[in-house]
Amino acid sequence: MVVLLLLSALSYPVGWSVCRSVDLFFSPITSQALDSGTITQTFHVSPYIIMLILISLTIYLVIRHIRQWKQINVAKITAKKAGISHLLFEARWHPFITAMLVGIIALLAWPASLAAGRIGGLGISGPSAQLFSLLINGNLKFFDWAGYLLIGLLLGSFIAAKGSQEFRFRNPGLTTVVKSFIGGLFMGIGSGLAGGCMLGNTLVNTAWFSWQGWVFIPCIIFGSWLTSYFTVIRPWQIKS
Repeated sequence: MVVLLLLSALSYPVGWSVCRSVDLFFSPITSQALDSGTITQTFHVSPYIIMLILISLTIYLVIRHIRQWKQINVAKITAKKAGISHLLFEARWHPFITAMLVGIIALLAWPASLAAGRIGGLGISGPSAQLFSLLINGNLKFFDWAGYLLIGLLLGSFIAAKGSQEFRFRNPGLTTVVKSFIGGLFMGIGSGLAGGCMLGNTLVNTAWFSWQGWVFIPCIIFGSWLTSYFTVIRPWQIKS
């Protein structure tokens, strides 16, 4: 798992840099722009109206999920830790708690970005390229809080895996390693073409109702399904 994560993490900024280095080749795609960059400008509506609609829809879906949600009988393992260690490394968190924590981090990213001199929010593609540039060229010019956030994600993942005793050095096999590297490479190229990573498009661009973000969501859903079908579902159906 560690090898796969490292390969994906390394190939992602490489793919992003490749896309930027051949920008002229992709310019027919990346140079396209709408007269109105946001949904509110296109339909001439107040952003607060759309916010009210989305908040109402979210509350409805949350209440509906809670009412229909049934406790899943999961085999319980005898707790080996206590206190905060048990909560962080053993206890099962409700998905809504994780979602709220991600939302808080995404919210704090806006003022942090403005303080660093950049307009935007949470992102991975830019910080990945900045970290890659720092490691290769020693360039600190564009390395800011987002770069430290990326380092924190890697360290946090390591601490979480180590604390839950799931950290292992494993050999996934050459085929899986090659697939992980190619997958990370294509993710980086896709990030360069889309003007940002999945996190930046889904959490940041949708927050100010950009067409880029809201068009990105159905595209990434379809692309994920298509890739899963041909790499997981279809091979499994053929074997069975």
